[in-house]
Amino acid sequence: MKISFIKWHNALIWFGLTTIIIWAVSGISHPLMAWFGPQAVKMFPPSLSITDQDALAVQQVIKQHQLSNATIAKIVPTADGPMLQLTETEQDDTPIKRRYFSLSDQQAVADYDQQQAAWLAAYYAGREVNDVRAITQVTEFSTQYPAVNRLLPVYRIELAGDDGLTVFVHTETNALASINNNTKRTMLSFFQALHTWQFLDFAGFGRVLLIALLMLTLVAMASTGLMLVISIARRKINAPARRWHRSLAYALWLPMLAWPASGFYHLLQGHFVESVAGIRLSESVDLQQWLVKTTTEAQWQHNFATAVGNKPTVNAVSLVKDNAQHYYRLSVANNRNEALSRQARFDGQTVETKVMYINSETGKLSQHTDKTQAITLLYQLIGANNHHKEIELVTRFGSGYDFRNKRLPFWIRLRFS
Repeated sequence: MKISFIKWHNALIWFGLTTIIIWAVSGISHPLMAWFGPQAVKMFPPSLSITDQDALAVQQVIKQHQLSNATIAKIVPTADGPMLQLTETEQDDTPIKRRYFSLSDQQAVADYDQQQAAWLAAYYAGREVNDVRAITQVTEFSTQYPAVNRLLPVYRIELAGDDGLTVFVHTETNALASINNNTKRTMLSFFQALHTWQFLDFAGFGRVLLIALLMLTLVAMASTGLMLVISIARRKINAPARRWHRSLAYALWLPMLAWPASGFYHLLQGHFVESVAGIRLSESVDLQQWLVKTTTEAQWQHNFATAVGNKPTVNAVSLVKDNAQHYYRLSVANNRNEALSRQARFDGQTVETKVMYINSETGKLSQHTDKTQAITLLYQLIGANNHHKEIELVTRFGSGYDFRNKRLPFWIRLRFS
């Protein structure tokens, strides 16, 4: 039995050693991309100061242009002042149009989404809009924009310079989706070629099978080595190389088994579990409902101004509904300008300090909260009918909701009975 273990261990060691070197060296490129890749100059989205005139202008735009339905409607900051942004979708949930209306003159601004993308790219990169060299809409994940980035569709903006700086922005949320340069692209290609073997994607399950066999090689090598450690009695070993070998065997047998085990999980999940991306609201909002008032226009403006205070700085103002009631949701901005440490960025920072819901009929502050809105949206998205038993507001990235999801807080974990 001992001879058999030695035979198999010796036969597998070179295959296992080669696999370890390939995955370890290529794996190092992953943190290197984060350490040495380009960093955004601004960490929080652009904001705007909202007034009662802006809120009233939304209603005037809806009435003047006879707007009916939109999947997402919100007031967003732009290079040309606050605008009403409407996102419309097809039946297959693929966004086909994002329209903009100026709140200053209530006019439609044609083909503005690319201009918004260029402005956002310059904002996050700390560059001028004139530095933009090319803009391309990205509707599918690729090697240069992998599924780990979650957000779709986005715009790929190439900026002037020898470093090949490229910024991906999501105009629906004014979010920075990804940022690359020549150095990061080179490391990403190296990682995808040697660590994930993405060049074998054309083989489908064949790629999974090949990587799985290499992982089994590691398991077999570690297992046979462990059996030798157990079966061979401890004794004095004169050869230094053999002493080091035995000492390393004691230290590495558990990591050598845990590494391929966790790799198996990652491999199977990546191949068989569909990536969570591009989740869309299943119901559109009827914009005509925001024209309904139970007060005079002057009283409505007074109520709104009283409710929100003196021109609060917000990330956006969304038009949302909860069952039969309609609201303006004000996301009050986190106006922190100080540089964030790398750890703080990975822990996550909330982009808003508080949320206010304004009743669209009266202009008054509502008692409606994000908690009740989140429950409504969850039932709308997944059709859950059973009662929730726990609700938790998530303000930091962690297990179950990590930095790849990009958005904080805006996510409430619900456990069902």
